[in-house]
Amino acid sequence: LLALQLVWPAPGALAQRSPEKVFGGQVLLSDKRFPTADKSVARFISRVKVNQKKSIWEDPATQEWSVHMLAFFKQGLPDLKYTVHVFDITERTRRLVSSMDQYAGDRGLMSLSTSLVLARKDLGANRKIMITITSGGKTLATGRINLLGKVIRKDGVVDFSDAATQQASQ
Repeated sequence: LLALQLVWPAPGALAQRSPEKVFGGQVLLSDKRFPTADKSVARFISRVKVNQKKSIWEDPATQEWSVHMLAFFKQGLPDLKYTVHVFDITERTRRLVSSMDQYAGDRGLMSLSTSLVLARKDLGANRKIMITITSGGKTLATGRINLLGKVIRKDGVVDFSDAATQQASQ
């Protein structure tokens, strides 16, 4: 007799996928720090998903966005040096805004966490941004986020009152 047995993984086994498998090739972005560890892999993945944002608001006092990044790679980091590229993709073309070389502590890392500050004077408000991490000429991970901020509108009204003209003439 020939018997055929189907083996299904236990329900929890599918949930125990590594974060690198779940998020591989992605740069996750947020205005808050990402967790670096948790009691279980499934809980870590869940907390990272909750923390990830599609849009963040500018700090009105500094006119800057503080962006926290958590990048996962499909393959290990090939070199100690990697580059973070920031592109403005609002107009459907990629305009390089910034490029920063960084150094990892080890080769072969499958993930890394870092943060950066983006200024309104470099970007403007209400922009779509793409962040890529490259190493050795290859793009390892990519993420997108909307940078939101209050648009400063000028009304075009000029004040020629006595106080304004006296200050200008002195």
